[in-house]
Amino acid sequence: MEAGQRAEKLWKAIMEQVSASQDSRPLREHEETVPGSASPGDPEVSERAKEITVEIERFSKLSSDLAGLLSDLSQKFLSWMSELQSIQSEVERKKKELKLIHDIEASYAALEKLIEEQRLRKESFESLMENQRRLWEEEKAQRLQQDKEYQENLRIQRQKEEEEYRRKQELEREQARQLLEEELHSMRAEAKARLEAWERELSEREAVLKTKESEWNRLVEELEQFMSRITARIHSNSGPS
Repeated sequence: MEAGQRAEKLWKAIMEQVSASQDSRPLREHEETVPGSASPGDPEVSERAKEITVEIERFSKLSSDLAGLLSDLSQKFLSWMSELQSIQSEVERKKKELKLIHDIEASYAALEKLIEEQRLRKESFESLMENQRRLWEEEKAQRLQQDKEYQENLRIQRQKEEEEYRRKQELEREQARQLLEEELHSMRAEAKARLEAWERELSEREAVLKTKESEWNRLVEELEQFMSRITARIHSNSGPS
C-alpha cells in the first residue's frame, strides 16, 4: 500500500510538469514581444530567427511526442497501478493465508505437544495402575489367605462353642428334668393333699346337705299336714248350717 501511494505521488508530479510544459508559449512569440529586438531585415537576425523557429518546431514536435509518450505512460501506469493493487490485494490475502497457516502450524505444534504430554501422562498412569493392580493382587491374595485362616479358626472356634453349648444344654436339660421331676413330685403331693382335703370337705358338705334335706323333708311334711288341716277346716265350715 505504501509503494502504491508513493507511485501515485510521483505520477501526479510528472503530470503537473507535462501540463506546465504544454501551457508555456512558443519562444518565437516571446522573442517577438521582447523589447529592443533586432529588425527583421537583418540577415543575422533572420538566420537566427530561422534557427529558433526550427528549434521551436522541433521542441513542439518533441513536446507532442512527449505528451503522447506521457499519455501512453499514463495508461500503462494506470494499468500497472491496477495490477499493483491486485498484486497488493493478493499479497495481503497471501499474508493472511500465511498467518493462518502459521497459526495452524503453531496450533498443530501445540496440539502435538499436548498429545505427547497426554501420551506420557497416559503411560505414567498406566504404569502406576499396573503397579497398583499388582499391589492389589498381592493384597487380595494376602487377604484371601488371611480370610481362609480366619474362616478355619472361626470354624474350629464355632465347633468348640457348639460342643460346649451342647454340653451345657445337656447339663441344663438334666438339671431342668430333675427340677421338673421334683416340682411334679411336689405338685402331686400337694394335689393329693388338696384332693384329700376336698374329699373331706365334700363329705362334710354331703353330710350337711343330708341334714338340710332331712330338715327340708320334715318341713315339707309339716307343711302338707298344715295344709290338710286348713283344707279340712274350710270344708267343715262350708257345710250346711
